[in-house]
Amino acid sequence: MRGALNSRPEHIREAVDGSLSRLGTDRIDLLYQHRVDLEVPIEDVAGAVGELVAAGKVLHFGLSEAGANTVRRAHEVCPVSVLQTEYSLWERHLEQEILPVIRDLGIGLVPYSPLGRGFLTGAVLRAEEYPENDYRRHDPRFQGDNFRINSAAADMVRDVGGGCGATPAQVSLAWLLHRGDGIVPIPGTKRRPTLEENLAAAELTLGPDELRRLDAALPPSVVAGSRYPESVMHMNGRWRPSPPDRAAYPVRENGQVSDVRHVLVLPDRDAAEEVAGELGDRFGVTEEPQLVRDALAGEDDAEDAQWLVVVEDPSGRLDSSALDAFAAEYEGWLEAP
Repeated sequence: MRGALNSRPEHIREAVDGSLSRLGTDRIDLLYQHRVDLEVPIEDVAGAVGELVAAGKVLHFGLSEAGANTVRRAHEVCPVSVLQTEYSLWERHLEQEILPVIRDLGIGLVPYSPLGRGFLTGAVLRAEEYPENDYRRHDPRFQGDNFRINSAAADMVRDVGGGCGATPAQVSLAWLLHRGDGIVPIPGTKRRPTLEENLAAAELTLGPDELRRLDAALPPSVVAGSRYPESVMHMNGRWRPSPPDRAAYPVRENGQVSDVRHVLVLPDRDAAEEVAGELGDRFGVTEEPQLVRDALAGEDDAEDAQWLVVVEDPSGRLDSSALDAFAAEYEGWLEAP
């Protein structure tokens, strides 16, 4: 059963031993810290993993959604083999700071959402056209004018594909593979035809002119909208809230509690919907919770991802421990702010 976000060394050792027992093996090839735990120094995390490597229980250490400084600090304690983060023609936030660091340190890159949440395939709708329980309904890049701007930029992917007999998905994956060695994209794939289409991207060679056209159409600054809704941006290990945003978390001033926002993490959509439906009866929540698909856990198929239930608590009356215990009934947890 999952608990609250916890990267304390003793918990890492316990989790690894449990995984080894359940898997019936004596070694984990790649152990990720899938979220940067802001409550535990990364040196402590890396040290614990290093001990597991020395004991032969873990072969490689990976990080996910970690910033450049975090990667360097971790790598000094235990060599980091791979960094997993969102990266695609549509989302190039890591090129300025993170890519140079991992290349300097010899760390591989595992881009998730390499098809830009499906945007680069051309088979997407505006945010308001998706059901409430679809992540893309709440993705700022699919909303309003952002959708129009991003669609125009993504059209170049289709145009390049038309010129070389490839699909937009193949062009998008091939562009990533052309970014250098040590890049292994992980598109979410559930159907055999899609798998075969994606695999064919490895055989696609993009010429200098095609790469220039793609880079010119989709430079790092062109995509409109942030990567995540504001309500869950704190779950990104590189992000820190500016002072005005701190009202989203419990802050006591003169004995009073400011507005609070709670984020419950659930293993799938069904669990998230059940939790959201019971919050009123169990806790007296009157405002309808927001359901958000956590794309870090999958690509474009909602059932492959964790789901977030965002609960507004203007009066600050909800008990965090009770919410965490409630989420645990569904194998989820309350995300620490």
